Amino acid sequence: MKPFNYLFIALLFCLHSYAQISDDFKTVEKRISNIFFQAPEKAKSDAYLLKEIAKTNEEKQIAYKFLSYVYDLTGKEDSARFYLNKRLNFAKKHFNKQLPYYESVISYVNWGLDYIASDILIEKLTSALNTMEYEEFQQQKGLMYMLMGDILLRENDLDNASAYFDKSFKLIKSKYAPIDYYLRKGKISILKNDYINAENFLHKGLSIDEATTTYTYPNFLNMLGYISIMQGKLVKARSYLNKSLRYQEKNNFKTFTAKTYLNLALLAREENSNTEKELLDKALEYSKNEPIVTKDIYLAYKGFYERNKQLKQEQIYLKKFTSLNNSIFNSEKAKIKLDLESRYKLNESEKEIKYKEQIIQDDKKIKKLYSVALILLLLLFITLIIVFRTKIKAHNKNRKIQKLLHDEQLKSTLENQRIEIIKEKIKAQAEERERLSLELHDGIASEISALKLSLSNPKNATNPLINSTINKIDQLYHEVRNLSHNLNPDSVTEIAFTQLVNKITDIVKNNGIQVHKNIVISTKIDDLNENTLLNLYRILQELINNLVKHSKATRATIEVLENNKSILLEVSDNGIGIDNKHKFGIGLKNIQKRVSVLNGTIIISSVKGTKVSISIPL
Repeated sequence: MKPFNYLFIALLFCLHSYAQISDDFKTVEKRISNIFFQAPEKAKSDAYLLKEIAKTNEEKQIAYKFLSYVYDLTGKEDSARFYLNKRLNFAKKHFNKQLPYYESVISYVNWGLDYIASDILIEKLTSALNTMEYEEFQQQKGLMYMLMGDILLRENDLDNASAYFDKSFKLIKSKYAPIDYYLRKGKISILKNDYINAENFLHKGLSIDEATTTYTYPNFLNMLGYISIMQGKLVKARSYLNKSLRYQEKNNFKTFTAKTYLNLALLAREENSNTEKELLDKALEYSKNEPIVTKDIYLAYKGFYERNKQLKQEQIYLKKFTSLNNSIFNSEKAKIKLDLESRYKLNESEKEIKYKEQIIQDDKKIKKLYSVALILLLLLFITLIIVFRTKIKAHNKNRKIQKLLHDEQLKSTLENQRIEIIKEKIKAQAEERERLSLELHDGIASEISALKLSLSNPKNATNPLINSTINKIDQLYHEVRNLSHNLNPDSVTEIAFTQLVNKITDIVKNNGIQVHKNIVISTKIDDLNENTLLNLYRILQELINNLVKHSKATRATIEVLENNKSILLEVSDNGIGIDNKHKFGIGLKNIQKRVSVLNGTIIISSVKGTKVSISIPL
């Protein structure tokens, strides 16, 4: 790479903008950006690391860029050419009419100024410029105009080169852009022998603060020194050239040193100093890799020996000059041939790469199909396992449900059997009550009635003892008769249930207990079957019997309420309550059994008396 283009790389970096890149990639990119220019060999490993970790197309083209830079800066021309071409073709394919493509064109042409024929470079630039819209990518367009000017300057087309530099200066917005611009304008003016304008341009460039901190600074001084020599301002020329030399020595920058000594030799010739030969020797010492400068040094040697009448030495350096000049010409031709060969090899290489990539892609597709098939088989296996386990779970669940149903059925059967047993017991009790009632009514009551009749003889009417006995017999007869009726009352279907309830609740009142009755039942209750009515009656009868016999209450409340869904029996008193001894007595157990037969519920509380609440569904 020519020293003239070092500043161009810095300028390109200042204008560059990146897309979204992964954090790891950014870290390596930042590291290589800081060191690649000063230590390209050290940066090479990071450049390859970038290539390895690059995932997106944006990251890949950045990796190719740094690989081309480090190879160029380390003098590996072929490798630099390879990655510049690779980056350019990659960017054109994936980023056509986008920023990465235009930047790859700029890098390629900037490098190609040293190695590639002008017509090829111009074709790359014009192809890119033709794809740009008028207002788009102004900075990149300006850089392309600058490169176009450099190509035309190389071809000695000074006017057109100057025009392109002017166009570029209007578009590029960077602190380094004016430095580059005035340096190039000064060079064109020198080639035109317009030293006044050349001096003006160079002084404008040096007036910029950053000019003294760039690698082009000694070049400014060299050119000003040359102009001063041409103008006969020898003291001024020496000042510029010595200042350039000191700057290069201080910063260990020897790129322009040969040119500086050549200009000092030219100055010595103008001053008729005997140091001219010594300065030419110094210039030759520092010009090893610069054939253009070396050619000018040989020409200066030839002039020196010609003036000193040393014909033999003059002939030697004339031959060296002619040989090197021809070599440069042949080198240009070789560059064109090499570029054509390189493009052919690259084309063939790309075909081979495409073929290999196709094989790799096919292999990847096959592997992908195998992977998909394996995944599908795995999914099928997992599905079968899930289905099998689901069936097992469903089977176990069904067995549990069946067992629960069986247990419920068994429980229901046992409950039904229990209810049937209770019904049978109640039926047996009812039959036994009826039998006892008949025995009392037809047997004992009849005997008592007969005894009363036998004693009721008119002869005994005046006997007080007999009369007292008759009264007791009559009282006993009524008690037996009442007991017979309680054991077997008139059929509940023969009289209204309301009358039965009122009749049985009067027993409480007759035993000296203050009673509050709340009976709200309709005639629909009489439509219930005889068994239900009988059980309701027996439940209420037992509750009232317990109230009279055991409660020792002075007040009681009896409620019989009917609604659409149930009938409520509630008996409460202010008595002594139910102790644990009587809580499980025969009477309450019989009530609970009858409630169970009728599918009802019973609640017994014993706080400040006794309260029994029974709900029977209708």
